[in-house]
Amino acid sequence: MDLSDSIPDLENLSLKVKQEKQKVLKVSKKSNSNKSNGSGGLPVGSNRTQSTAGNKRRWDENIGNSSNSKRIREHGESNEKPNWKEYKQEKKAIKVERKKSDKGAEEYDIVQSSKEIWEDLRRKDCSAERKLNLSAALYELIKGNLTKFMNTHDMSRVIETLMGTGTVQMREEVLQTFKSNPEKIYEKYSHFVALKLLRHANTSQRKQFCEIYYSLTSSLAAREYSRDVLEIMFEQAQNERHRLKLLQHMYGNAYYETWLKINNNPSDLTLKAHIQAKPSARKKIMEHLEAFIGKLVDKNMPIGYHAFHGIIQQYLSVSTPEESERIIERAKLREELYNISQTKAGANVAMQVFWNTSAKDRKSILKNFGSVSELACNQYGHVVLLAIIDSLDDTVLLKKQVLLDLMRNIVQMMGNTYGRKVIRYLIDPRNKMDLSPEMITCLEQGDNNPFSKKDMVVRRTEVLDHVESTLLNAVIEHIGTWLKDNKNIVIVTSILLKCKGSRHEDALKAVAEYLATKPTWECIGNGGPFQMAKKLIGYKSKEAAEVECDDIFEREKQIHELFTNLLIASFDKTSMTNWIKCSQGMSILSYIRLMYKDNKEISVAVQAAIQNYGLKIQKTGEVGGKS
Repeated sequence: MDLSDSIPDLENLSLKVKQEKQKVLKVSKKSNSNKSNGSGGLPVGSNRTQSTAGNKRRWDENIGNSSNSKRIREHGESNEKPNWKEYKQEKKAIKVERKKSDKGAEEYDIVQSSKEIWEDLRRKDCSAERKLNLSAALYELIKGNLTKFMNTHDMSRVIETLMGTGTVQMREEVLQTFKSNPEKIYEKYSHFVALKLLRHANTSQRKQFCEIYYSLTSSLAAREYSRDVLEIMFEQAQNERHRLKLLQHMYGNAYYETWLKINNNPSDLTLKAHIQAKPSARKKIMEHLEAFIGKLVDKNMPIGYHAFHGIIQQYLSVSTPEESERIIERAKLREELYNISQTKAGANVAMQVFWNTSAKDRKSILKNFGSVSELACNQYGHVVLLAIIDSLDDTVLLKKQVLLDLMRNIVQMMGNTYGRKVIRYLIDPRNKMDLSPEMITCLEQGDNNPFSKKDMVVRRTEVLDHVESTLLNAVIEHIGTWLKDNKNIVIVTSILLKCKGSRHEDALKAVAEYLATKPTWECIGNGGPFQMAKKLIGYKSKEAAEVECDDIFEREKQIHELFTNLLIASFDKTSMTNWIKCSQGMSILSYIRLMYKDNKEISVAVQAAIQNYGLKIQKTGEVGGKS
């Protein structure tokens, strides 16, 4: 064979390549010209809508071809269009048969019947009587399969609804199921049933439920689903002893062997009491607790849970400074100080953390703090705020991060029970009229913390200097509202007696005019304004006057005289007449006359007014106080 026959004609091949290149160039030039004409790549004169419709038609044809091929596979080659309703019904029947084969025909029928009743039961327009009937019918269907149905995604919801609408006996049956199968609480859907049961159970049933899991609380806290049930158990705990009982099995085997096994119901359930009684067990218990808290942190237990706060509180109550620092760092308590302050145990932990934190770390804590005004209105959070005010030496930082927020929301503070305590604490710290002895004792624990160096009197004076002008302005602005509430009257009285800002006299004058000019039945005739007037004029019982310190008396004496002068100056003929007609008003005037008998200006003015009104009584026969 000649080799030249197998070699291609190179000249013809190169010619063909050139022709193909020319065709490609022509096509590209044509497409560029179409784009320049604004047709977006379509030929000139073509219709974009027609092109889109064509594309859609081709797409539908492709879909049709694929559906046809599927139809051919399922129904054989046929040009007839299938009946889609029949096709769907066949599919549904196959699905039902599959479920029946998986669950069993009887169980499947029970589930379907239960769901039908459930759909009616959870309607808003379902009457109470109908709910009871439906609940009874539903209970009859599922009562033999509660253990099996609890952890199914559909029937668990049915049982949850039954817990809310059913009777006590129905909830008792579910309670007995948990009693015989305690492990159900760890399951994904069963724990929702437990939550619903606790919300709707009576006191006896809740107590029985807690008794089932007292010895399992450590495992409940460490599991993802059961920890939610443990949180509800803490929230519903009747008292502090009940909460401590939920915690005691978290202390480890050493605690159980040396304490619970010997004394099943000790009088004091705190960890501190046990370690004081059994010092030899301390090391093992603290090692176990430190590892257990680390385990909870690793398992991402929510920082706001009561159980987490409670176990850390017990640990910190007996730990050394080194142990405390390790657990504070491990649990990142400084970064979460604001969030843990919402519970009783958490507030105690937050105070311990703040007291054992350096000045530099305290600054970073406050800079990352949340809303101070919201914390001040919280039942437990406001105590943490009092501890911060008591122990922070940097009062400039305190003003910037805490006091400014409080003063901006002064109206909100005065309208809240706990907010008022915070405001009163700024003016008159640790007043026994506002704080319980237990709270005062708790705050005194931070007086000797190693990171607060400034003298307490100096710190309190600086805090008052930062807020007194704002408080006095607020009194002037909101006097008409605040003096109608006896709780706010106590705060206003403290502001007028303790603050010494530039507007102090203006505030005293505003209060004096309000008391003098308002109708007696609305103002001085009520207990709150009457007691306020007595304190502002300086009236004290003999017992109080004997106990009163001389320096305090001298400091307040000028305020009393100034207010008395302003009050007398605020009277006109009508208002003085109304005051003398009122027994409380007459009492205040009598106190003024007796207390300021050496002050001629005041005594003469009051005496003249009373005598003139006494002459009027004799002429008109009106009933009133006669001097």
